Amino acid sequence: MKNKKMVGLLVIATLSAASSVQAFNNGDVIRFKAGEESCRVGDTSCYYGTVVQKGSYFAMDTNGNGSFSDYERVAITPGSDGGFVVGAIQAASGSHGGNPDGSEFAPIDAPWSFFGNTGMH
Repeated sequence: MKNKKMVGLLVIATLSAASSVQAFNNGDVIRFKAGEESCRVGDTSCYYGTVVQKGSYFAMDTNGNGSFSDYERVAITPGSDGGFVVGAIQAASGSHGGNPDGSEFAPIDAPWSFFGNTGMH
């Protein structure tokens, strides 16, 4: 009798959980938390670079060691569309060498400097 009650409760819980799942619709915006940077520990001038403390970032394992060091991470922030728009093409333009200069258009994330070049998704 106990097992039948337990199975019944599990079925009800499973059906309740399944009915609360929500899907994305075209036009919905999937937002992401902006990356937050700070100076390296003990470096008040940020002369030796910044560290992504939390939030979103882009990284490239340039030394091939299988992890992302502080130097391989760049914080990213939402762009003009505020994130990913479901069902939409969000083309970026204006990629160039050097740091972002305001000539870029980046709907998903704001332009960011990565290894001396401007990056956009």
